[in-house]
Amino acid sequence: MLATIGTILVFILKLIGIILLSILGLIIFVLLVILFVPFRYQAEGSFDEKIHIKVRFSWLLHLINGYFVQQDKESQVRVRIAFFQIFPKKPSKKKETVHTTSLPKAPVVKEQAAQAPEKKVVEKPSADIEIKEKEEQKKVIQKKVEAKKVEPKKVEPKKNELKKNKPKKTKKEKAEKAEKAEDKPSAIDQIKEVWEFLQQDNNKGLLKHVLKYVGRLIRWIFPKKAYGNIEFGLDDPATTGYITGATSLIYIKTRGNFQFTPNFHEQVIKGSFKIKGRLYLYQPLYYIIRIIIDRRVRRMLKFLRNR
Repeated sequence: MLATIGTILVFILKLIGIILLSILGLIIFVLLVILFVPFRYQAEGSFDEKIHIKVRFSWLLHLINGYFVQQDKESQVRVRIAFFQIFPKKPSKKKETVHTTSLPKAPVVKEQAAQAPEKKVVEKPSADIEIKEKEEQKKVIQKKVEAKKVEPKKVEPKKNELKKNKPKKTKKEKAEKAEKAEDKPSAIDQIKEVWEFLQQDNNKGLLKHVLKYVGRLIRWIFPKKAYGNIEFGLDDPATTGYITGATSLIYIKTRGNFQFTPNFHEQVIKGSFKIKGRLYLYQPLYYIIRIIIDRRVRRMLKFLRNR
């Protein structure tokens, strides 16, 4: 008997353990999918006299997808999860129900000769009944007139009167407020304090550490592939030349995929572009953790909190 109870308990414990492990495994699988399945996006467009932009995005193997279209001043957005449209919601088509009351049909009597309709005799009401009806109508009219009487409006105090009725601040309160305003350091003083904190031996390299991972976060946002051709021209040819020199850096960074064509004869800006990229969510999470776990960052946050 005890052996059978023991085997049953062991079986129940094993079953509970399997269920808990399966739930834990499912949670880990979902987290891995969210972190390591990329969010894909692509956009293309052109701009001249009119602007045309089309953006498509998808996530979790197109389980979540949608698009955004901008055609001059008109725009359109759609977001779907699997086969269900989330935004914009489809209008529900409700069938209009018409209530019809079926009247009983009069029995059809077949006769050889149609009989003439009988005339109904309407009795005239007596004089006493007419007098009573008039008196009731007068009472109803009097009740309506009494109900329409409006109560006198409450006179609200004016703004000037409200200001006068406010309690005036005492000299002590004014002095305390002035002291608090004087105690607060200015923006320049605050920047100087932060800079002095960064120059300490324990905190050297903090700014470089933070900017390093912030730069990686910005690089994470940028698309992996980008193509474009932009023609631009300004009123002043010299300014157009300066901008051409600045855009040459973008040409080198994008390996010639983004081309800028200057126009020295007329004022114009037009072109087309196409970008494509994917974002992994584990990357920004990793960068944020690397920033926070540094002792110097925690020391900096504590310094800013205690100021």
